[in-house]
Amino acid sequence: MKLWSRPRKPSGEEGTVAIEPMKTEAILTQTVEQLERLNETLAALRRELLPGQPRKFALLAESPLEDMRRLQAEIEQFTAELASTPAGA
Repeated sequence: MKLWSRPRKPSGEEGTVAIEPMKTEAILTQTVEQLERLNETLAALRRELLPGQPRKFALLAESPLEDMRRLQAEIEQFTAELASTPAGA
């Protein structure tokens, strides 16, 4: 599930359409918060299941880890977009 989408360009326009920097920053903040919550979830699973049930931990950790990788990729994309935004934009 993608948490944001880029506005579409009217046909005939060239170049890329950037999300407003303030909106991008707000989305970035929300994405980082979600990543932190997933990290807390994974830590709770670790406390509850390791070392006694390593297979169950591995199975239950798959989904949070997948979501964490996806969010990390989104964060990298957002920071690249913010870095490429001209100052004062």
